[in-house]
Amino acid sequence: MFFYSQQQISDINKANYQSLVNLVGKCMNGYQKLAELNMQTVRTIIDESNNFPTDEISEKSDNLPEWQSSMLTQFPEKAASYNRHFRSIMLSTGAEVMRETRRQYESRGNQVDAIFEEAIEKATAATARAVERLAANVVQPAQDSFDATVKVEERSSSEAFAQGTKAGDDVVAAIEAPVETHTKSANKR
Repeated sequence: MFFYSQQQISDINKANYQSLVNLVGKCMNGYQKLAELNMQTVRTIIDESNNFPTDEISEKSDNLPEWQSSMLTQFPEKAASYNRHFRSIMLSTGAEVMRETRRQYESRGNQVDAIFEEAIEKATAATARAVERLAANVVQPAQDSFDATVKVEERSSSEAFAQGTKAGDDVVAAIEAPVETHTKSANKR
């Protein structure tokens, strides 16, 4: 016995596919933001390295260590900024995926409840039909047989009572007949 009809299976498959598309879309949005962050970081690094004063290096050779020193002092701040943006993107993507998952869980929970309610209704209807069939096939013939037996017994009892009454009347008549004959003959003497 299947709990799902073909239409319900088709609807569930469509919903599963849509859930997958939604989740992949949320993940891809996160990856796109991460790719944009990485591109922005690479552009910033390229721009900063292009802004290095090449003319001054040829005039002053001690300028290179200063530039490296300034770049190295900015590195922890830039790395922390990148890390904050990276974490923000990952957390927002995770939150969106969790919201979508929760929404799908709630909608599937309602679908499962509806399927169980439908199964209970079908089982109740099947049980009612089985009880009706049982009543029609077993109980009603038994009741009819019982009623017929009761009628036969009532007829037999009434016939037996009538025969008993008649026999009793015959006995009384038989007893009274000799007494009357004896009384008549005694009166004649």
